[in-house]
Amino acid sequence: MLALALLFAVIIGLLWLIARLLQRYFDAYAYLNRADDDDRLQQHLQEEKEIDTYRKRKTDINSVIDERLSEMEKRFPSQQSANEPTEMFMTAFKNMINNALSILKEEKRDSGH
Repeated sequence: MLALALLFAVIIGLLWLIARLLQRYFDAYAYLNRADDDDRLQQHLQEEKEIDTYRKRKTDINSVIDERLSEMEKRFPSQQSANEPTEMFMTAFKNMINNALSILKEEKRDSGH
């Protein structure tokens, strides 16, 4: 009877040892899985930080381009505002040609008399 009790104690001890080893195995596996998740999280955060840096650079570049374009617009007006001086120039040029032609007509009439 004592031998049977010792046999059950050994079997229960071995089962407890196996359960403890399995528990440590699963804890180690879960820790490794969490470590992978943490690494992925850190990598994702690093990527987000890089994306934010690129967005800031893009915004800075776009603001510089906008400033340069507005300077160019001030120096060289756009087509719409450039048409007004062109129209005024064309009108003045037509008036000058008409005046020159009318003077030539008057000279022709004066010389013909």
